[in-house]
Amino acid sequence: MNLAICVPCKVQYRCEKNDVVVEIGGKLWFADRYKCPGCGHEVIPASRIGQTPLADLYENPAKYALIRNGHGMTPEIEIP
Repeated sequence: MNLAICVPCKVQYRCEKNDVVVEIGGKLWFADRYKCPGCGHEVIPASRIGQTPLADLYENPAKYALIRNGHGMTPEIEIP
């Protein structure tokens, strides 16, 4: 069971948006963004990141550039 609780508010996070793009180590992934209905804090649980990347900068730079720039899929979060 994937359950995230906001400790200060003592309520469960709710899915705010599906299929946001995140960049982790040169790879683009789809993920789900959750938000606390009490205080508005947002999280992207690691368990809600896709199993396979959309694109990998190092394996296929052209596809990576096309997805990131050509389709306007700017990552909401970039983790080096």
